[in-house]
Amino acid sequence: MKHSTLISVLLIALVGCSSPGVQKIGDNLYTVSEKSQPTQAAAEHIPDPAIDDVKGAAKDYCANDNKKVKVISYDQPQDPTIRQDMYRMKFSCVAESQ
Repeated sequence: MKHSTLISVLLIALVGCSSPGVQKIGDNLYTVSEKSQPTQAAAEHIPDPAIDDVKGAAKDYCANDNKKVKVISYDQPQDPTIRQDMYRMKFSCVAESQ
């Protein structure tokens, strides 16, 4: 019983700490999103870590095919200090020379 409870807690912790996932939404068209983190840091104008997570996930995804990210659109919360919302990036992967 104790082992199954411990395993459940660990799985929940891992899921809660996961990085944003890239989803294919079209022909060479992808999206990635992550919830903002309204914190004191946001109130002090320190960038939300979700920004780097979204950009990093897109970069890593394209790098798997030796390509780079071409951002199609980027949406961010109006005021993350007030409430949580999603950072969203729509992108495609293009050859390094483009």
